[in-house]
Amino acid sequence: MVSDGSGSACVSYAYLVCERADDDPKKSSTRPNSVSIIKAVGKICSAGSDSVPRLELASLVLSCKVTEILRQELPFQVSRSIYISDSSTAILQCQSRTALYSSWVLPRLRFIKETINVSTQLLKVPGLCNSADLGTKMVPPKTLEIYKVNK
Repeated sequence: MVSDGSGSACVSYAYLVCERADDDPKKSSTRPNSVSIIKAVGKICSAGSDSVPRLELASLVLSCKVTEILRQELPFQVSRSIYISDSSTAILQCQSRTALYSSWVLPRLRFIKETINVSTQLLKVPGLCNSADLGTKMVPPKTLEIYKVNK
C-alpha cells in the first residue's frame, strides 16, 4: 500500500507483487516479479480544510481500509503487506504511545494500530520515491526515483 496526502487530496494505491513462475518467459534476474496496481482510491479535499499532516494520516487510514476490502475480495491469501508513506509526521504519530493527541487524530491512530503492525509494516520512503504523489501532486511518473524495499 502506498499513500499520500497533500493540500488537495489523499490517495492510496494497492500494488500486488507476485513472484513469476520459473517457466514464465518474462522472468529474468532483473525482473523476477510482476507488479500490478489492483486498487486505487482517492479523496478530494476542499482547499485549506485540513493540514498536510492530517491528510497524510488520513491517507494511511484509507490504506488500512483498502486492505480490509482487499482481504475480502481477493481469492487468495496475501503473504505480506507493507504500507509506504513519505510523511515522517504521520509515521512518528503511528509509532508513538502517547494518548495526548486531538480527538480527530486519536481514533485514526487506534484504527491504524489495530489494522497493521506499525513497527514492521509501515515504512518511510523519500518524497521523490513515493508513487502516490502521482495522485496528489500531479508528479509525472518519469520524475519518480526507483526505491527498493528491502525490509
